[in-house]
Amino acid sequence: MGKRAGIEKHITWSCARLSFSILLKDRNVDDPTIAYLLGHTTTDQVQKVYKRHRPKDQKNTIDNLPSYEMDIF
Repeated sequence: MGKRAGIEKHITWSCARLSFSILLKDRNVDDPTIAYLLGHTTTDQVQKVYKRHRPKDQKNTIDNLPSYEMDIF
């Protein structure tokens, strides 16, 4: 399937699993549900391994920064 999408890199099940967990976190799915979907009995593994690897809402955060047009003094 990766080749049809133009992806030449070998994608392992581990990479797919990590991507799945991050996508779930992006949708604010709770840790117990993610643990269940990944087959874990507790949330410990989810909190240690499948944590979010990138900050949320970067654009929204940057948009809220003061600019030179705003009176910041």
